[in-house]
Amino acid sequence: ITLCAAAFLTGGCDDDNTASTPEIPAPELTGFSFMPDYNPDAGAGDDEAGLTEAAEGEINPSAKSVHVVFPTGGIDLASLTASFESSFGSIARIGAAVQESNISSNNFSSPVKYVLSTEDGRAETYTVTVINGKNTANELYYFNFTVDVMDDDGKPVVDDIACNINLTTGEVTAMVKYEADLTQVVPSFKASPRSTVMIGTTAQVSGETEADLSSAVTYTVNAEDGTAKDYIVTITKDDPWTGNDFNQLVFLSLIQL
Repeated sequence: ITLCAAAFLTGGCDDDNTASTPEIPAPELTGFSFMPDYNPDAGAGDDEAGLTEAAEGEINPSAKSVHVVFPTGGIDLASLTASFESSFGSIARIGAAVQESNISSNNFSSPVKYVLSTEDGRAETYTVTVINGKNTANELYYFNFTVDVMDDDGKPVVDDIACNINLTTGEVTAMVKYEADLTQVVPSFKASPRSTVMIGTTAQVSGETEADLSSAVTYTVNAEDGTAKDYIVTITKDDPWTGNDFNQLVFLSLIQL
């Protein structure tokens, strides 16, 4: 009796006085994103910047769906590491593989099903859909070409011309020697990823498509989303009656006599 009374005072005889455990809630996906730190090589090609800022997933709790869009595109969806949060006590799996936030990589080229389950047998399936948006950039990074000219000694040489590009006005300019033939030039250029470059309705291919630059030509860079920007290429010839060019003309004239 004495022992029981002492136990009563300390609560020791209460059969229901067991250590309390946190209640495990229903499995729920509460956050989903792709972070640059965990996807350093996410660019789909050499020209792509890759993942430069976090892409947050939009979670629909009722539909059990997650929608992620990379705004400017260019992301390789075949191997991405997701950052996610789920309710206390839940475990995430894709198939039989347990998923770890910031660690597990998966192919998101098609919808991926995350199954969240608890040890008491409850489970919810979330379908994650990831897509690339369309690039809005329509910049011309460089525009170069070569022409045949005469050097200071009157010998034929190839002159490499690197044009100046004003991204604000769209003006592309350069100066060449007077004798340069601009009617059959094959420019090398680079524009924004996944853009197309046109003269009128004709597609231009860097290092392949010939152009007549003897007068101003408008190159149009069409971004992947359809927005376009014109670049007017104007090549000027220098004055043949001054400096070395004049001497070369005299020299060439004497040769022809």
